[in-house]
Amino acid sequence: PAGSASKLVPASAPAPAPAPAPAAAPAPKPAPAPAPAPAPAPTPAAPKESATKFPPVLAHGAGVTPRDAPTTLESDHTRPLNSTESWQAYREKAAVAPVSDGQQLKREAGVVQTIRVFISSTFVDEHGERDELVRRVFNELNSKLRDRWLQIVPVDLRWGVSAEEASRIQRTCLNELDNCRVTPNEAPWFIGLRGERYGWVQDKYDAPSMFDRPEMFGWMSELSTKEQVSITSLEVYHAVIGCRRSKDEAKKGPHALILMRDPTFKKKVQSDMQWIFDYEYVPADAKLQDAVQYQYSRTDKAANYKTDLDMLNHQLETSPDVAVYKTYHPTFGVQGDGSKVAKTGQLPNGKMFGVGYVGGLSEFGKMAYDFLYNQIDKEYPKLEVGTALDVERVQHKAVVLARSARFLGRENLLKQLSDYTQPAKDKAKVPLVVFGPPGCG
Repeated sequence: PAGSASKLVPASAPAPAPAPAPAAAPAPKPAPAPAPAPAPAPTPAAPKESATKFPPVLAHGAGVTPRDAPTTLESDHTRPLNSTESWQAYREKAAVAPVSDGQQLKREAGVVQTIRVFISSTFVDEHGERDELVRRVFNELNSKLRDRWLQIVPVDLRWGVSAEEASRIQRTCLNELDNCRVTPNEAPWFIGLRGERYGWVQDKYDAPSMFDRPEMFGWMSELSTKEQVSITSLEVYHAVIGCRRSKDEAKKGPHALILMRDPTFKKKVQSDMQWIFDYEYVPADAKLQDAVQYQYSRTDKAANYKTDLDMLNHQLETSPDVAVYKTYHPTFGVQGDGSKVAKTGQLPNGKMFGVGYVGGLSEFGKMAYDFLYNQIDKEYPKLEVGTALDVERVQHKAVVLARSARFLGRENLLKQLSDYTQPAKDKAKVPLVVFGPPGCG
């Protein structure tokens, strides 16, 4: 929330100058090419097609070495996505120097520190999981961590997004993700819920300069303008796969938890509503049953999107340095488990809108709770409070902070009070009386 009482103070010693990025690992030797002209560097030749056929946005295994962490972030977005190893190499390059000027967090008993956790998923099919996190997991975490002066806040963009923010959804989502970094040098706190749906695909990427913190968007140079990826994928690239953080912060462990949903439950969902949980893109000439022919998006890029989804999940599963990856097993149709599918609207052409809730989420909730608690416990140990008098001071300070956090207005009165406390120059001090109607103070 606005007005968080956290404090950022300069490190005790000045931060050393950033070390230069190491040279990129050499790519496999290509056939000799003509020498480039001395003017701007030429576009590199397209890599050879690998045995596994992937679209241009995912030139997996093509031997393209990712560029160094860019010093200017006005990316041309011409690089293809590459293998898991290349993304890991990119992260290592990006982490050579601190992202900012060596700020560190100072905690103090009585001062509440807010940790914001971004929840990422497609919306239609993950309502049950989001509710489990927001209504139970985060409440239990806050009860457990209250004596450490910590407040864990879920960032759930199902609510609170204005029409203006929705019109620039990339910036809304990714700027909120950056707000989930407690300090500039660390990775954002992130829970990625992964099912079979891919998510909304936009026509183009916003330029790094359009975001609040453009220095965090070097990973965009690894994407290709020839293909698009979904908003959900962009969130994962920014928070996990292409995340920029300092090496000291990386040593503390991942801030990202990836929860992959086992699709077995779908066997119990009625056939005319399974589209809620299905991968939602099909080839333009796909043959569909009449009852669901408008529930899937026809596009010649359906295979590309599916490849990105599968490739991204593979990278998340095989990158333990940046994410903890777990699979959970929900239920559907079991009495009392809260699972359901519901139609929320329909267009004249027959296209339906709906939502889906799975049940049996105790395993899911425990995975999320254990990850967050264990990682927070490691990074935010209990504070030493001291004597009984120190405890009383902390309690008074906490009450003052809680009561004053939402105080607005009365600027003139506050100025008069402040002026009164200044040393008198030309007259002796007299008592100051503040009065008003009952309850106004």
